[in-house]
Amino acid sequence: MSARRARAARGVLATTLAAIAAMGGAAAEQPSGAALAIRAARVFTATGLPPIADGVVIVRAGRIVAVGPRASVPIPVEATVVELPNHTVLPGLIDTHSHFLNRYAAGGVLGLEAQRAAPPNVQMVSVVRNARVQFLSGVTTVRQTGEPNYNDILMRDAIAAGTLVGPRVVASGPLITSTGGHGAGEHGLDGEDAFRRAVRERVKRGAEWIKLTQLDVSPDAAQISPTEIRAAIDEAHRLGVKVTVHATGRWGSAIRTAVEAGADNIEHARPLTPALLALMLKRGTTASLTPIVYIGWRPTPRTWQVMDAGVSNAEEWINYMAKEIADYRAAHPANE
Repeated sequence: MSARRARAARGVLATTLAAIAAMGGAAAEQPSGAALAIRAARVFTATGLPPIADGVVIVRAGRIVAVGPRASVPIPVEATVVELPNHTVLPGLIDTHSHFLNRYAAGGVLGLEAQRAAPPNVQMVSVVRNARVQFLSGVTTVRQTGEPNYNDILMRDAIAAGTLVGPRVVASGPLITSTGGHGAGEHGLDGEDAFRRAVRERVKRGAEWIKLTQLDVSPDAAQISPTEIRAAIDEAHRLGVKVTVHATGRWGSAIRTAVEAGADNIEHARPLTPALLALMLKRGTTASLTPIVYIGWRPTPRTWQVMDAGVSNAEEWINYMAKEIADYRAAHPANE
């Protein structure tokens, strides 16, 4: 596809998503109750049924109220109609593990550290840009899993107010960990009281989830002590907020201690053994697996160039990433 056609395709997507967002935000200029109708060549509903040919989606006040074939879904007279005769419409994607600030680009860990160490105003420039890119890529909800300086809460509120364009944000605020813990930097904590205080501070600032991070340090222990992690989780639950825990390592002790302490969700979950799966099932603990951690691949500068340029369709992106992963696996057979 030519660059011109690619830009046109992205423009249609951007226009459609922005129109849907505006219907539900404070920035909407249409009368209360006004409808948006999207007519497309196909509508994929993600219900297990075949795509709907010549489909219609009706959105009112930011909510989808009707989906079906054009012949059976009447379009309100007052509706704003978006015509997509050559496109497939599908539900917005949900990113369950997101960091608006982080881009794993050139520089590796040093690059990430530079992003995290940047002044808050510089960070927010990247956060605003990256949130918009995700939204215009079809991601309509993100669960932020640790953002410095409460950037995610600031973005959530600005997006909800219609000030900025981006996906719906479920915010956690900054991550919480022990001294020397994963991602601690100079902000690690020690003692039950410190962990409780950190939870309270984030909830006070508007966090909807609490994010803890820990790695295995031995087959029997993780970075956060059992009493500290239980104190944090108990305090969050007392305040009506759920907890997710980054848990990775060689033995699974970070996963086990988090689940035993009452964590609601585990991030990454490596290694996820049958015994740990059984424990999570017994406790009702969910997981956001981020399968990329099992491969070890990280985006290259070229990957970000392709992503930033915008691919014109899903097949192009799938083909590009299939080659990227195949090349990585061939170069790193020990990771198999």
